[in-house]
Amino acid sequence: MNRFSKGSRYLLEPLARALRELVAEKKKKVYSFNIPAYYPSPAEVMYIVDKEGSFTIDVLETSELHMDASDDHENMAQCVRAVTESLLVNHFGHDDEVMDQVFQKCRDLCQLHS
Repeated sequence: MNRFSKGSRYLLEPLARALRELVAEKKKKVYSFNIPAYYPSPAEVMYIVDKEGSFTIDVLETSELHMDASDDHENMAQCVRAVTESLLVNHFGHDDEVMDQVFQKCRDLCQLHS
């Protein structure tokens, strides 16, 4: 597992737990929900670019995700919401109250997780 998928798991695991807790009556939909995410390693990116051949990489920089108890959990939950809400609405239907509950629970779980 590379550092990108660990960071993704850190951000998305609270969302998954919140969904499981708050949408228990829609179990089939919860278990069929999937966020398509792929985090290639720097070596994979370089290989694909080299293989494709249209350009070359002079510099490839990566960043790591570092979070601790001092991080702004409200901000983290809002970032997760910005990325995932349209996927959730498309899959589960539009209900502002439920979405608010899911992301409030997600924020609470982010605090517990740190």
